[in-house]
Amino acid sequence: MSRMWDLIKKEFGRIKSDRKGLVMLFLFPLLTVIIFGFSSGGGYEIAYTVGIINQDSGAHGNNMVQAFYQANTTMTVYSNITTTNVTEFQAAYSAAYQLLRDDIIDMIFIIPQNFSQMVDNGSNPIVILYFDGSGMLTSINDPYLALTEPFLQFKLIEGDFNGTVLMMPYIEYDVPAGWNQILNYMAAVMLPLIILATSMNVSSLSVVTELPLPRLLLTRATKRDMIISKFIGYSLITTVQGLTVFFTAIAFGLYIAGSPIDLLIVLLLAGLCGVSLGIFVSTFCTTEAQANQLFIGVFIFLTLFSGSFIPISDMPAAFGVIANVLPFAHILPLYENIALRGFGLEFVEHVVPLLIFCAVLVILSLIIFRFRKMEV
Repeated sequence: MSRMWDLIKKEFGRIKSDRKGLVMLFLFPLLTVIIFGFSSGGGYEIAYTVGIINQDSGAHGNNMVQAFYQANTTMTVYSNITTTNVTEFQAAYSAAYQLLRDDIIDMIFIIPQNFSQMVDNGSNPIVILYFDGSGMLTSINDPYLALTEPFLQFKLIEGDFNGTVLMMPYIEYDVPAGWNQILNYMAAVMLPLIILATSMNVSSLSVVTELPLPRLLLTRATKRDMIISKFIGYSLITTVQGLTVFFTAIAFGLYIAGSPIDLLIVLLLAGLCGVSLGIFVSTFCTTEAQANQLFIGVFIFLTLFSGSFIPISDMPAAFGVIANVLPFAHILPLYENIALRGFGLEFVEHVVPLLIFCAVLVILSLIIFRFRKMEV
């Protein structure tokens, strides 16, 4: 028993000496809780912004509009237009449709001409709902459930309502039928993530796995030359990796609405960010175990601030600033915009920040490595 106790104490001593491991063990779970704790959203707030087109001239149509204004938990009314003829309706619908395309509103609710007459006759009135159905996680039940509150308000006004909702999803962007749906929707997250993670993992061991001082003595290379050569070498390897992944994905049915060259550049930028992060991590470490631990910690940090778990807009202001500096905040929107929406590279908004991120990390790596003590 005493021998076991001695072994346990010895193991505790080893654990205490591994400060980087302890930081990772306690800091990142606490950081996760803090991020979720300070983030806003997630509740059932005003979920949908609606534009209403009322073709009905009777009182029941006006009561339905009033019900939407009173349903302020699930709905907020952006616009309310009453039309009396076909020309006015077409103009109102075109304006509302443009608002839907521009993501200013989430749905268009149309009250038809004969709505009041059908309510008075006790027949089944039909209303029409156009909603944005282009998101990967959009469910047709979500907007339908959001109508529960305005319909309940209408029942309180009218006493009863048993209408039919004609659901018309508007698909802004989608993977066409016949393409590999699972591959294309998962690729928007998985391809940049895998390329960045693997390139970061490999390059995080770049400084650790060699003896710096003997190499400096033999080749007369400066510390700056070593870091730059590593960055160029691993960047070339990552370029080959990006090309391989890209063409393999195309062979299995990768759908690209925009330019394939632009999408390839995004994957190469992901690899470049991974190499920059990996070399930066490696300059802090003296052993492979430390490099692997720090790699895992940095990758968890990047994932937490990627916007995949919590939208960046819902994060506290300080965390939002941090997230927008990190690569996933630019790589993931770039991929989705090019592959699914057909947009371009968006240089100023996304590409330039990624290049600045890589340049800053390389410069910091040069500074850290310059003042690092060399081992004989």
